Amino acid sequence: MQQGHPWQRSATELARSIRSGEVSSREVVQAHLDRMDAVNGSINAVTARFDEEALRCADAADAAVQRGDVLGPLHGVPITVKVNLDVVGQASDGGLPAMAEQMADEDCAVVRNLREAGAIVIARTNMPDLGMRWNTDNALHGPTRNPWDPRRTPGGSSGGCAAAVAAGMSCLSIGNDYGGSIRLPAAYNGVASLRPTPGRLPSPVDPEDADGLTVQLFYTDGPLARSVADLELALSVMRRPDPGDPFWVDASLGESGPCKVLVARGWLGLDLHPEVAAGLDAAAQHLEAAGYELVEAELPMLEEAVELWRDLGATEIDLFVPEDWMALGTEASRRWCQTSVSTSQVLDAAGYADAFARRAAVAAAWSRQFAKTPLILAPVDTQLAFMTEFDAEGDIEAALAELRPRYAMNLAGSLLGLPTVTVPVSVGASGMPQSVQLASWRYQEQRVLTAGSAIEAKVAPITPLDLVAQPGATDR
Repeated sequence: MQQGHPWQRSATELARSIRSGEVSSREVVQAHLDRMDAVNGSINAVTARFDEEALRCADAADAAVQRGDVLGPLHGVPITVKVNLDVVGQASDGGLPAMAEQMADEDCAVVRNLREAGAIVIARTNMPDLGMRWNTDNALHGPTRNPWDPRRTPGGSSGGCAAAVAAGMSCLSIGNDYGGSIRLPAAYNGVASLRPTPGRLPSPVDPEDADGLTVQLFYTDGPLARSVADLELALSVMRRPDPGDPFWVDASLGESGPCKVLVARGWLGLDLHPEVAAGLDAAAQHLEAAGYELVEAELPMLEEAVELWRDLGATEIDLFVPEDWMALGTEASRRWCQTSVSTSQVLDAAGYADAFARRAAVAAAWSRQFAKTPLILAPVDTQLAFMTEFDAEGDIEAALAELRPRYAMNLAGSLLGLPTVTVPVSVGASGMPQSVQLASWRYQEQRVLTAGSAIEAKVAPITPLDLVAQPGATDR
């Protein structure tokens, strides 16, 4: 976003300006709350606001600056948090009316880390019922609309996070990802995101509640923001350990700098939409100009990776998600969840064990590929963001059959736990942002962040222009 109003500036810039006294935390927080007043009525990305508490925290942050206190890296910076992550005293409702009063007793680990770094939680953001769809709509809060085109999905399940950042209601939002839930919304809304390696951040999942292995192996929290620098700043704060997470890993961020890059120009027989292809070509050119060596090749064992993600996930839904839970959400979510299971292979105990053995074989193939090309550049979706009714009306089986191959790189990345940065590169003729994803081997976050920065440095600011031009508008 262009620098100007505080709601247009990055978290990194705001933190620097608050520390220097150029702007107060109260001014920054109030600007984001005012922005919510202006645009959330038409987007519905924010589900709950904490105006009074946020302004009290902002005043305390400003007093700390005046006293010359030691300040955290996000001191006084407003953030938003997805509604399935615990924020003390607030509901973690997952989009379900039955959970609307399920108040958190304490912050989850990543929120606690962000607060200790000085961040101020100002609002919660929307998601689909229990995060079960790639579109953001639920029975409690209703649909979130894409600020670029309200007819198209904002993505899911962190669609509220991405739409809030894109529309200027948040400079940094915290979501989570099991099968594209950070990467797809970031791409569809034209913002930056990081899906870290699972284990890099302390998990919000209580080990006693971690039903199934996929929640432990595929799932991770991650930031969505206005710049790659913001992602790096957020990661430095969020990655602090939590004694309650036995799977947190104290690993370096890996290597950085130019390397060989596998450019994936499509997969599984799918052609790229012309606008997606143009965005990918632009990103490849930016990397090449920065000294990266481009190699075109097929992604290894991709079809099997998609099948494993599908069948393992469906098996655990069948085992661990009670039927009456999905009945508490929207009819569309219930049908989507049921169809996701019925169009997959629900595995017995032997099949479940065999699937993880096959996952190891896929991982070995990708590990060998990364030894040759340490970075993968790929589209996030082979097509433009789908229309909102696509996954809720008509033939859901056909929708799933289309979307799973389109999202193959995301599903493989989840299956293998690959750190991935999503970065916008252009706006196509359709008026929709085009983004790419950069993936590397586990615990190589610095490699994808550095490459994302190299692309971002060549890209003009990307934002929904009509909303920026009319900051007082309340409808489209």
